[in-house]
Amino acid sequence: MSLMTDAAIALASLPNLRDLGGWPAENGSRTRHGVVYRSEAPALADPDDAAALVDVLGVTDVVDLRLAEETAHRPLPGPLRDRVRYHHVPFAVEVPPHELEQVDMGNGLTAAALGRFYLWMAERNREALHEALTRLAQADGPALVHCAVGKDRTGLTAATALLAVGAPEDAIVADYASSDAPMRAVMPRHDPALGPEDVPHDAGLQAPAEAMRVLLDGLRERLGDPRAYLHEVDPRGSVRAALRQRLLERA
Repeated sequence: MSLMTDAAIALASLPNLRDLGGWPAENGSRTRHGVVYRSEAPALADPDDAAALVDVLGVTDVVDLRLAEETAHRPLPGPLRDRVRYHHVPFAVEVPPHELEQVDMGNGLTAAALGRFYLWMAERNREALHEALTRLAQADGPALVHCAVGKDRTGLTAATALLAVGAPEDAIVADYASSDAPMRAVMPRHDPALGPEDVPHDAGLQAPAEAMRVLLDGLRERLGDPRAYLHEVDPRGSVRAALRQRLLERA
């Protein structure tokens, strides 16, 4: 069974935009298309593409995982500002000192160190993840979740949502790694000091499959099963139930 989906969306100025639909899930089901989208910050979009999020995809709710200073620097663009429900759910993203020590100044962050950072981020963002997933589950219509470039905070959120609906780990890894190729275009637009040639030399600028595997293996080592992390994020299970109701195809 192929784990690739046709989730990419053809908006040129948002190359990391895609649908979370089409992935295998619990009991032979699949995730529904047109329910949750993930992306880089829509402020990076040109006006026509920003408007298309509502006019073409029907987005009604935007969940922004960035810090306050990031949102102030690149706020929700005008074509969206008055047309969606905006939910600001900032994630803690400060890199811990022990991970900074892993950075080789000549080669950049390794994929394994990036995965350990995701594990650190997962342990420190349980409440933020609970709120973000609640917003996705309770959206009025199609929802868009994003951070700055759409791979780290958004990747953790998407991975947790897919865990919640019973997606296999290979699918979770594949969804995350789908952000890798777009980074050559996204990173230089996010940070003009970077060029496409810089991306292959630093896993921190990429979305390597190994990083997501390290996160899942780290959760397994700590909890016995990555899905046990859901009990930390959503102890009562109500958000998981709402996500399954909203995100899974109905028989």
